[in-house]
Amino acid sequence: MTSRQLNSAIFLKGAAVFGAMLFVPTTVMAQIAEPNTAQIVRLTPEQKAELAAAGTEEKVDMALAQATAGGDRQIHGSVGMMIGTAGSRGVYGTAQIPLGENGEAAIAFENTRFGRPR
Repeated sequence: MTSRQLNSAIFLKGAAVFGAMLFVPTTVMAQIAEPNTAQIVRLTPEQKAELAAAGTEEKVDMALAQATAGGDRQIHGSVGMMIGTAGSRGVYGTAQIPLGENGEAAIAFENTRFGRPR
């Protein structure tokens, strides 16, 4: 097989794959079905009334007062790590710290080492 014939064969295979990729979204869209309404769960009127009675204005007022007072005044944050290929690794973290009555401090750190270049 000459190089020209080989290039033509590779092109035809690539064109077939590309054509198949163009066809896939239309077939996937055709397979999407309507939602199954048999699985919809609805509350009875009694259940609705019970939930409405449990949600009082006092609970809403208490939650709003806590939010405007600065929340629970606890330290909140997150930490994480990553491990990758070729020796890549890293750690990171954040913290939000309440200070006094209405102050805050936020700190963050990160240390990442990437592996050897390829």
